[in-house]
Amino acid sequence: MPSSLGPAEIIVILVVALIVLGPKRLPEAGRQVGKALSEIRRWTADMKSEMTSAFDADQAIQPQPQAQVADGAPPVTAADVTAADGAPPGVAPPAPAPEAAMPTREDAAPPEVPPAL
Repeated sequence: MPSSLGPAEIIVILVVALIVLGPKRLPEAGRQVGKALSEIRRWTADMKSEMTSAFDADQAIQPQPQAQVADGAPPVTAADVTAADGAPPGVAPPAPAPEAAMPTREDAAPPEVPPAL
């Protein structure tokens, strides 16, 4: 299927439109098609600018990591750094739960059984 219309195809389309619509309604139909195409172009331009600004804002928010080199040592990466408990960097280890606050099996209430009908 061709990606663009040549002069012969355009002439055929205009002749068919002239036969179908007639000479009185053809200019009005042309104006409507022109308005629709301009609206589509405006809409696509708005969407393109909105997407571009959204991606630019997203890139501005995310800071780029910077390697810190001290005394000729290789830069430290996030994979090299771990917490004492083995948690990944930036993640706080979970706080231990108090032993008295946790119910045991003996302290737990028995499940409620609905009455039989």
